[in-house]
Amino acid sequence: MRMITIDVRSILYRALNEAKVRIQQNLETTGTNASGRTSRSLEVVVDDTSGTLFGRQAFGTVETGRRAGRVPYGFTEIIYQWMQDKGVHAERDGRRSQRSADMSMAYHIAKKIAREGSKLYRDGGRVDIYSNVLPVTIEQVKRETTNVYIININNILRW
Repeated sequence: MRMITIDVRSILYRALNEAKVRIQQNLETTGTNASGRTSRSLEVVVDDTSGTLFGRQAFGTVETGRRAGRVPYGFTEIIYQWMQDKGVHAERDGRRSQRSADMSMAYHIAKKIAREGSKLYRDGGRVDIYSNVLPVTIEQVKRETTNVYIININNILRW
């Protein structure tokens, strides 16, 4: 009986890790990385029959943007930190510190996003971070796992 050296788990693990790397590269090349936290949050979990590529809670917004409505607690601080990570600063007048000016700008950005959604959302989103990677990965996994099952079935029939 012929031995199968690659199992479904190995196929899933390799394919999902390749997808993870491509997504991380897309985040980098599109300038979507600010702090790198979203990219670093990607994690592959595989068991014998399934695999998942996880990302932080807001991962989907890198392509869709944020719709108008409720925002998370501390959203102004989240926007402020994004500004710092991107190197975006408000113009400072002589009366207040740079932090104060930046926090004021972050507050107004947060309010606008809550009211209207992010610019990415209003522009219809994008498809160059993960949407262009996942269909290719799914097809690759389907093709490779089908081949493993065909070989296994043939081996059983020959037995």
